[in-house]
Amino acid sequence: MKTKTIDSMNRAENRKVLDCASPPAPSNWPPSPQKRQRTGPVQEAVAPTLFLPLALVGALSLFTHSTFAQTWQTVDDFQYAVGSRAVANGLAADAQGNIYAAGWGQDSSQAFHGLVMRSGDQGANWATVLDFNYLPSFDTSAFTALAFDSAQNLYAAGVAEDQNGTNNSHWLVVKSPDYGTTWATVMDVNFPSYADPQPIITPVIGPAYIAGDSSGNVFAVLGNIQDRGNYWVVRRSTDAGAHWTTVDTYTNGQVARAIVCAPSGIFVAGYRNGPWGVVRKSADGGLTWKTVDVYNYPIAKTQSFYGWGDGLTSMCLHPSGDLYAGGWATVGRKNGRSSTNYWVVRKGSNGGTSWQTVASFPVSINSGYVGGGVPATITALGTDRVGNLFAGGYAANSWLVLQSANQGAAWSTADNFQYSSLGAAAESFGRDSAGNLYFGGYANDAAGAMHWIVRKRAPQ
Repeated sequence: MKTKTIDSMNRAENRKVLDCASPPAPSNWPPSPQKRQRTGPVQEAVAPTLFLPLALVGALSLFTHSTFAQTWQTVDDFQYAVGSRAVANGLAADAQGNIYAAGWGQDSSQAFHGLVMRSGDQGANWATVLDFNYLPSFDTSAFTALAFDSAQNLYAAGVAEDQNGTNNSHWLVVKSPDYGTTWATVMDVNFPSYADPQPIITPVIGPAYIAGDSSGNVFAVLGNIQDRGNYWVVRRSTDAGAHWTTVDTYTNGQVARAIVCAPSGIFVAGYRNGPWGVVRKSADGGLTWKTVDVYNYPIAKTQSFYGWGDGLTSMCLHPSGDLYAGGWATVGRKNGRSSTNYWVVRKGSNGGTSWQTVASFPVSINSGYVGGGVPATITALGTDRVGNLFAGGYAANSWLVLQSANQGAAWSTADNFQYSSLGAAAESFGRDSAGNLYFGGYANDAAGAMHWIVRKRAPQ
C-alpha cells in the first residue's frame, strides 16, 4: 500500500505555515521497470512556418531567421491509451548517461497516471520506471518536474486528486535512490480541493517543481495555492527527503513556474497579480528570501495588457553564472480587438541581483492561448555545454525552440514542430552527460489526441 499521508497542511487561519511532521516509513513500489509499447511508430512531421503576420516580421530585429545546422528528431511519441492524452512535463539526466522524462498519461477509463520514463541509450528506447496512481482506478495523478540531488537521488514532484468522495488534492514528492528502480513517497501535503496535472493551466493547487543544490538540500515548490488568495510555497529538505520545512510563502505571488539552484543562491521565478513577473532569491540555503526582480512589460499609454498580461514562466543557469528567465507579454490597443503575444527573456547578473530584458519579440497575434487562457510563453530554458541558450515553448499553435549564441542578444529558430494545427508545445528541457539536448512536451494530432513528445538534438 502507498503511504496515505506523510505531511499535513496547517489549516490555521493565516494559511502561511506548513506542518513539518516527521513522515512514517514510506512504502516502495514494484522495482521492475516495464518496457513500454508505443501507440505507433514515431512520427516525423514537417516543421511549419511560424504564423507571424507580415506586419511583425520587420519588428524582429533580435530574431533572425537562419536555423542551426543540427536537426531535431522525435525520439519518443507516447500515449498511455490510443487516442487519449499524455504530456512530458519534466526532464532530467543522471551522471551515468541516462535521461528521464516525467509527466502524465490518461488511460482508457479516463484516469490520469503520473509517469516517469527512462532511456539508457540517448533516447533510442524508453522504459516506464514509475506508473503512479494515488488511489487505484479513477483518480488524477501527474508529475510535473524531475531533479537529482548531490547524492544522485532522483525526485519527481507533482499533484494528485484522490477522488475518494472528498476530492482532496495532494502535493507530492517521490524519490528513487537507485536511478528509477525503486520509488517511495517522501512528501504528501493534503488540500481539500482539487489538483490539475497540466502546468499550462492554473489549477487550485499546482504545478509542482523540484531542485537540488550542491550542499545536499532539496527544494520543492508548489506553484499555486488558491486557498483564500493566491500564493506559492517553497519547502526544503536537508536529509534527502526524510523531513521537510517551509522556507518561503510568497503571498503576493499567483504562480511559481521555475526553480534554479545556482552557486549564488536559490531562485524561484513566476508571476503575480498585477500583471507582474517576479524572481525571488535565497542566498543562505533557503533560510531567508527576498524579491530580486519585479518585471512589468513596458507599454504605451494607448496600449493595455490582454488576458494574463505578462509574467515569467521559466529559468536556467548559464555557465557564466548569470541567470536567465523567460516569459511572455500579451499587449494590444486599448479597447481594441487584437493583441500581440511577445516572448521575453531577462538576464540576472551580479549573483542574480541585477536584471534586465535582453530580448523581446512578437510570436503570434490573437492565437497565443492554450487551455485555461494561458498565453504563448517560454516554458523551458536551458544551455548546451558550450553556453548556447535554448528557449522552448508555445507560439501560434506550434512547438517552438529558439537558440542564442550570444547570451540572449540575438535568436534564431532551432526547432518548429507540430503534428497538426491543433497545437503543440515544448514544456521542459534536459541535457545528458554526452551533450545531447532534449525538449519534452506535447503535440496534438489531427484527431485532437495529445501525444507525449520528446525531441532530441545531438551535440555540436
